[in-house]
Amino acid sequence: MILDHRDGHAPSLLEPARGCASYGGYVEDGQGAIKGLHTEVFEAFFGGRGIALTVR
Repeated sequence: MILDHRDGHAPSLLEPARGCASYGGYVEDGQGAIKGLHTEVFEAFFGGRGIALTVR
């Protein structure tokens, strides 16, 4: 909502979420449902795309 207000558009969150999942950033159950997040992998995935962040 903030990006939409500021920039006039907001990118879909699904594309980076799917990319991070294929990178190994999420823990999935046996049926493909997301059950958790590998924070170090998440940081590396987005850091490699120029987005510096720290998950606490």
